[in-house]
Amino acid sequence: MKRSIPLIISLLAFIAAHSLIAQNLTFEPANPISGDKVSIKYNPIGTDLQHAEKIEVICYEFLEDGYTASEVYLQQKEGYYSGSVVVSKEANAIFLSISADGKKDSNNGKGYGFKVYQNDRKNPKPKAFETMASIYGMYYRTAGLDRNYEKALKYLKKSASMNPGKKTEGKFLKNYASYGAKAKDEAVIAECKELVKSYRERVEGEDDLHNLGSILNSIGDKEAAEEIKNKVSTEFPDGKMAQSDLINSFYRTKGLEDKLNLYNILQSKYGDSEMVQSSMDRINGSLAVEYGKSNDWENFEKYFSKVTDPVSKASYLNNLAWGMSGESIDANPEHAAKGKVLSKKSLELIEAELESGSLKPATRTRNQWKNQLEYSYGMYADTYALCAYHEGDFEEAFKYQKIACKQNKFRDGEMNERFSVYLEKAKGPEKTEKKLQRLISMGVATAKMKEQYKRLYKENNSLESALEKNITFLQSLADEKKKEELEKKMINKKAPEFSLINLNGEKVTLSDLKGKIVILDFWATWCGPCKASFPGMQTAVDKYKDDKNVVFLFLDTWESGDKKEEKAQKFIDDKGYTFNVLMDNDNEIVAKYKVSGIPTKFVVDKNGNIRFKSTGFSGNNDEMVNELTMMIEMAGAASSGEKTMP
Repeated sequence: MKRSIPLIISLLAFIAAHSLIAQNLTFEPANPISGDKVSIKYNPIGTDLQHAEKIEVICYEFLEDGYTASEVYLQQKEGYYSGSVVVSKEANAIFLSISADGKKDSNNGKGYGFKVYQNDRKNPKPKAFETMASIYGMYYRTAGLDRNYEKALKYLKKSASMNPGKKTEGKFLKNYASYGAKAKDEAVIAECKELVKSYRERVEGEDDLHNLGSILNSIGDKEAAEEIKNKVSTEFPDGKMAQSDLINSFYRTKGLEDKLNLYNILQSKYGDSEMVQSSMDRINGSLAVEYGKSNDWENFEKYFSKVTDPVSKASYLNNLAWGMSGESIDANPEHAAKGKVLSKKSLELIEAELESGSLKPATRTRNQWKNQLEYSYGMYADTYALCAYHEGDFEEAFKYQKIACKQNKFRDGEMNERFSVYLEKAKGPEKTEKKLQRLISMGVATAKMKEQYKRLYKENNSLESALEKNITFLQSLADEKKKEELEKKMINKKAPEFSLINLNGEKVTLSDLKGKIVILDFWATWCGPCKASFPGMQTAVDKYKDDKNVVFLFLDTWESGDKKEEKAQKFIDDKGYTFNVLMDNDNEIVAKYKVSGIPTKFVVDKNGNIRFKSTGFSGNNDEMVNELTMMIEMAGAASSGEKTMP
């Protein structure tokens, strides 16, 4: 029996560990109420996000109708991410969307969320179950769930069990019948057929009739549903359905005169209607665009001025300007100058909203809204650039096309083709040839761009210059690969403090160098690889000798024998190196830095944090200098006050 105890303990430990991993997200308190600050703790181990560098969480609060979105700010510690959300008074349920690098952790389609409870923390809020039903049936994508009509039905049944009168309410019965039909639940459909009989006797007003028609459709009684639709038309000739039909007719109508007739009817008959008022921005914008296309700028301004939403205004302006651009480099548009003016205005409107963010919908987080606006700005910049090109303003065309292509990550072939043409016009053949080479290597060049590159290459190169350019290009590719490797190796750990005496008898303290990039090179006079690397290190020292923000310190450590300073000084003098050598005679600093072999180099950023550690020497001084240069640049860019590891 004694032999089995360790096995049992190991098994229990294994089960406990995997239970912890399986519970990737925890909430505290477990049954939150309105006003609670709910602490969340997320462990990505075992999910698609376990190797992600930055995880983003969006909190969606689901209300009685609709939802709101906000970012959750996370702190990372020991592999976990922690944060909090405050439950609003209106929230009935909360779900978290967890993502990184374009991937989402949906908890295998189950999502991460909870119901909001009443003050007793025992019973969910009265509307919580209906809200959960709408989440599974309608808002499942937002919540990060798999659509599940069966679960939606389960929650509606739960709501009805707590309040039996629910099934007599039109809105509830409409959803109950709809989800029952979509789940193909024959029992629920049969129940709804009975319930609708009594509901028909209580119908009052247009909303009730709409609910009734929807229920009849769901339970398969199409003929009765059509009768209800006709009844709505007869009894409510100016009701919501009539208004909706008229608005839809406006959008379907092609002729400007017919559109104006419908517009006047909407204004005269339904000007005070909430439905019509909410559609007027789009309706006025549509008319403004039609007049703009006809070059009737007086009437354009008449209707455009009635559009209240600046972001919508920008869209209508871009629509018009794109048509005026000729939509192609090869076109000869007549009104490119006017298009340029309109397009510039569209960009200014988006810029203003990017600055203020005042129009952000409640259903978008600040980042989501910003990304949406930046996407629009990129599209509109493409329009503006094309208008500018046709006006002969090549510098402006190139400037804005660059914005458009960067925003689109050079994924649009036609945009890229325009970029290459504008680049040649604005910056000349040499820069264009170089950029085209890069775009071809990225796999984003079209056939036209490759032909442009061939032409420029033939025109601008001898055999010797072509070879030189090819070597330079291949080196740039190698540098990019090396940088990607270094980014993965980058660390952020507090550098141990030290004070040492250099060969000039001066005391050097690391903390006194805060605000500078410091390169520490641990070496000894007996170390062959150390000495082999020093010609390259001298090149690096010379490269940065005029840069007061970069400091090289060479720490002589593990030195053998007596008179260590004399050995070091003689070696440095004999070789003519201009190194600032510090003597770690007691080998204390090398121990603090946990160095296991020399040469070992550390790159310390301006905040005193180690960003890179490199041990050994490959034998290639050029490669070492190039790598060290990248480390110095990356450490400088990273010196922005991040939290460091303990």
